[in-house]
Parts: sequence; C-alpha cells; structure tokens
Amino acid sequence: MDLKKLLVFVIVGLLSINVFSQIQHKYKRVENNYNKYLTVCDLTEVQKKDLLVVLNDRHEAFADFKNEHKKDKESLRNYAAELKKVYSPKVKAIIGEENMKKMESHRGSQIKENWDVGVL
Repeated sequence: MDLKKLLVFVIVGLLSINVFSQIQHKYKRVENNYNKYLTVCDLTEVQKKDLLVVLNDRHEAFADFKNEHKKDKESLRNYAAELKKVYSPKVKAIIGEENMKKMESHRGSQIKENWDVGVL
C-alpha cells in the first residue's frame, strides 16, 4: 500500500513539473520583450505593470490564433500586422512618446547589427 502511494506521488510530481515548465516556456517571449522595455525605457511602477498586462494580452491573442492556423504562414503574418496596429497605440499610451522613440531606436540598432554580421 505504501509503495502505491509513493508511486502516485512521484507520478503527480513529475506531471506537475512538466506542466509548470510548459507554462514558463509559453511566456518566455513576453519576459524577453518586457525586459527590453525595462532596459531601454524609464518606466514607473504603474507603467511597468500596465505594460506587462498589454504584452501578455498580445502574446495570448497571437498564440491562440497561431494554434488555429499553424500551417498558414500568410495568415500569421497578416494577423501579426493587425495585432501591431491594435497593440502599438496601447503600448505607446502606457510608456509615452519619448520611451516609444527609444524603443524604436533600440530595435533599429538591433536589426542593423544583425545585418552587419559577417559583411566584409
């Protein structure tokens, strides 16, 4: 009887670890984007909280759509563009014009660095 209980606890423990790791992986992209905002922008605690909510909402909306349309790359691109139109003004309203310019400049520098790699 004790061996059965131990086996059940081990199985439940392993399953809960697997589920927890999947949840953490799901929001890794949100965490990375959020950390970029924290690094580049000067944000208040209220702005940080509101920004995280918007980034999570955007990620969940895209993840839901992606699960339904995995094979259709064109649909995914179009939907991402639609989400950008919806969520960019929300982010801008939260972080302000000056911080938005800082983020655009940061993103531009990141793209340029990536393109310059390996060019002689």
